[in-house]
Amino acid sequence: MSERQPEMHERRILGTELLWAFGVGVLIAATLSMIVFTALTMGINPPSNVERVDPKVLHLSGEFAEHNLGTSSPRTAASPRASSPPSSCSFRAVSRCRRGGR
Repeated sequence: MSERQPEMHERRILGTELLWAFGVGVLIAATLSMIVFTALTMGINPPSNVERVDPKVLHLSGEFAEHNLGTSSPRTAASPRASSPPSSCSFRAVSRCRRGGR
């Protein structure tokens, strides 16, 4: 009876490994099929109405015109104003370090 137990355990282990391998294969196949389906139905190419930008004339008009650059300082516009704490607020330094078990 003790001779058959290792064989049964090995068969159970092999069955479990095959089940896991089958499950992983199904998940990989499902993932790849979703990727291929999405690529074929939604299209990989960009839209056809792409507007080309000429860098030689970009600074002459519009958002990047010379008169629009440097008018507001982005560092000061987004930074908060300096403020002081209220007068009723007090700060103390506290240490929780205990030496010698006191």
